[in-house]
Amino acid sequence: MAMLVRTKAEIPDAAYRKMVLTLMDKQAGREVATAEVFGQCVLYAPTVEDKIRITRFQAEELKHFQLIGALMRELGVDIDAYVRDRQKAGARFTGDEADVQIRDWIDATLFNFMIDRAATFQLTEYTKGSYAPLAKANAVILKEEEGHKDFGEACLEQMCQDPATGRDPAPLPEVVRRFAAHLRPGRHAGQPVLSAGRAQDP
Repeated sequence: MAMLVRTKAEIPDAAYRKMVLTLMDKQAGREVATAEVFGQCVLYAPTVEDKIRITRFQAEELKHFQLIGALMRELGVDIDAYVRDRQKAGARFTGDEADVQIRDWIDATLFNFMIDRAATFQLTEYTKGSYAPLAKANAVILKEEEGHKDFGEACLEQMCQDPATGRDPAPLPEVVRRFAAHLRPGRHAGQPVLSAGRAQDP
């Protein structure tokens, strides 16, 4: 039978506690980092409706942080200090704060599509974890992340259609080029994730 830890009182040992805190640290930091990047995305959202939706996503990411942060606090983490001292967006995603820079709606769409799509896969696995409080929190978070992913998919689909009918008048080859660049394996800190040297990418 798989292990099930229902409360912090049932945590079996220090190694298990460290493992759970490591998972929560990675997730909590990226929830805040994603909210910060969504703040950049709002600047380039082409319609008021898009700006409202992205702003709502930003608030939801911060709410997700609060859910995970509450669990971390139960295990003794000073959450106020965690927020104050944590790495910022780019550093959380790649190790370099300068890496995540949204410069237009293409960047915003690709960020939304890729980050939240990856998150739904990861969170689905987290809902199956042995630490019940974390699994339960992630079941709530997953539902909202799926909505974020769906919006990113819809925006990317529109962007790949005739520019006259899409949200952004960007040429399709540029969308495809940047999409492929973001998926390129071997990316490292200092090699921008978004808006990466458009003409200079090999």
